Amino acid sequence: MSRTVFFLLVFFSFVVLRTGAQVKQEIFPMHSNCGDVEKLLKVSTCKTSHEFYIFETESVSIDYSSGKCETAFGKKWAVPIGTVLNFTRIFKTPRSLMDFAVDIGKCKKNPLISDIKDEVVYSCEDVGMEIYVTKDLISSITYIPTPKDNCLICK
Repeated sequence: MSRTVFFLLVFFSFVVLRTGAQVKQEIFPMHSNCGDVEKLLKVSTCKTSHEFYIFETESVSIDYSSGKCETAFGKKWAVPIGTVLNFTRIFKTPRSLMDFAVDIGKCKKNPLISDIKDEVVYSCEDVGMEIYVTKDLISSITYIPTPKDNCLICK
């Protein structure tokens, strides 16, 4: 296992465990599949291209590949059908930025056109996260492919 992959595994495990969230184990875009999600989240279905699960402290939205070279994030991905393309954790109670081990200073800050006043998104592409924040509280996090996943782009 490369050092980068190991670092990402440790990083994401720390983020998930530290939050005390319903999602206790990791799902990795472009690597995890429907079977992994069923086992990790203890759900019985992930048979469509998009699934939404509701838990006690958060909801989870997952997009799966449904065809060869499916487009996501402006790229076509060479991953098997049923592979997680991205997933979003939507917190029922917003979380403090301090609850997560992410240096948002290294992320790109983008204002959002949203119904929520002052909502911004921090795009942390190197670690595969988009963090949605309002007044220093995280409402949701979307886990996306990282630049390391570019080897999975269709040729």
